[in-house]
Amino acid sequence: MSKYKLIPIIAVLVILVGGVWLATRRVPIPHEPIYQGKAISVWLDDQHSIDGRIELADASVRAVQAIGTNAIPYLLATLECSDSQTNGGIKRRQAMYGFRALGMEAQPAVPKIVSLVLTSSDNGIHYDAINALTSAPEEAITLFTQALESQDSETRVRAAFALGCLRQAPQISVPALAKALSDPDAKVREGAVGSLGPYQAQARPLIPQITVLLNDTDASVRSRATESLGMIQPK
Repeated sequence: MSKYKLIPIIAVLVILVGGVWLATRRVPIPHEPIYQGKAISVWLDDQHSIDGRIELADASVRAVQAIGTNAIPYLLATLECSDSQTNGGIKRRQAMYGFRALGMEAQPAVPKIVSLVLTSSDNGIHYDAINALTSAPEEAITLFTQALESQDSETRVRAAFALGCLRQAPQISVPALAKALSDPDAKVREGAVGSLGPYQAQARPLIPQITVLLNDTDASVRSRATESLGMIQPK
């Protein structure tokens, strides 16, 4: 084979190798904070079940809170671990519990976590980032409602889904979801009406708007509207 025929083959190999590297590259993890002689990952691994829910042990919650904002760089890095990395899923869930334990002290990390929810193509990172915000300040909800105004429809879909999962600050999230009920993209309308259902009584003033969607041109929107009305309307 001549050297001229080898050039395209080499180019393809370079592209393939580069693609594999991008897919499997490791997120650099900062040095772990230490509390009472134990690394934060050890504290975050101490979990127990409460009524079927997995929660951090009380001592671990106190340890994370004692570390405070110094834990944020480590938690953010581990929240970005993909499943292709060794124990990537375990590390992400540890970060999720860590951010929950930090609560309001996690505020400096909120914009980055919201960005992961809105942009990550990794489903594991997407869902764990949402769960990391369950004890987050109101700022997270505000950022998601702002994302409902994005020019990108996928961003609007992700924002609507997150608001339905978090069900926080209804005075901000419910009006934003109500506006999205008339979005020109059917996927966004579906996400918005589906996310209003979990708000139940707080979404009851929107029953007339949701009822209109029972006649939407999109079958998925009609189905989700029916489901949400079942959750919102008093029996």
